[in-house]
Amino acid sequence: MAIEHTYTGPGTYYVKLKVIDEDENYSESTKKVTILPAAAPLPLIRRSTAIALAPSLVQFDGADTTPVAGPIVEWQWDFGDGVTGAETVETGLERVPINYPVGPQGPTGYTGSAGANGADGPTGYTGPASDVTGPTGYTGQEGPTGWTGPAGETGPAGEGGASGAWPVGAVFFSVVDTNPATLLGFGTWSQIAQGQFIVGQKATDTDFDVAEETGGEKTHTLTTDEIPAHAHGELAPTSASGGAGKFANDTNASGSTASGLNTANAGGGGAHNNLPPYFVLYCWKRTA
Repeated sequence: MAIEHTYTGPGTYYVKLKVIDEDENYSESTKKVTILPAAAPLPLIRRSTAIALAPSLVQFDGADTTPVAGPIVEWQWDFGDGVTGAETVETGLERVPINYPVGPQGPTGYTGSAGANGADGPTGYTGPASDVTGPTGYTGQEGPTGWTGPAGETGPAGEGGASGAWPVGAVFFSVVDTNPATLLGFGTWSQIAQGQFIVGQKATDTDFDVAEETGGEKTHTLTTDEIPAHAHGELAPTSASGGAGKFANDTNASGSTASGLNTANAGGGGAHNNLPPYFVLYCWKRTA
């Protein structure tokens, strides 16, 4: 239920509302209303601090007071501890004592309900730092868990998994000619051992003591020293009488003695196949 009322003069008024229900239950509430003169300025006090340790110097400033009918010429202060003062346009910040008559204390008025929060005033002066540390406040309740953020981008493959199984220097065998960088998705690879057999390293054999040494022949022609030692038999021709002919030394005094006979040449002297049974694979070495 809304209602309006017009105040004709300035002053402080206490508005009382009594609300009654159909069972005659009721409650009351009081609000204070301050009506200023129509032309009165609207005071605004700025202070350097709201709390400090005694003795403390507190600065006050009423320069932000809003004039209404005309410019402000005097600011009268009551500091609440029995000390009063005034500022004028001429005196500036000089304090001028003012004696206020003290009247009888009036009756305690109704306590009104809290009014709406006013607008934030200007920032006050920064007061002196205190050497006293205040007590630690209560720990607040844990807030709710925040939203789960979106998944980040997939990072590069680490050295674990397949990449770790084939580090740089490892060898990959395959029966297809596709580069392992395409098959596995990582690394830089070079094809090696093309047309060559693979043999294990052996430190005590100078032919096989260093990795990636090469050697050997696909075909080989035997030298005389490589031919196994052997003998050739000789067959004497038969005689007309059916007996075997004989070879005898020439004993002519003027001739020389023959010490042996050469057989006819045999064989072509070509290279022979030097391959064991084999199975062909693509061999790749990871270089990066």
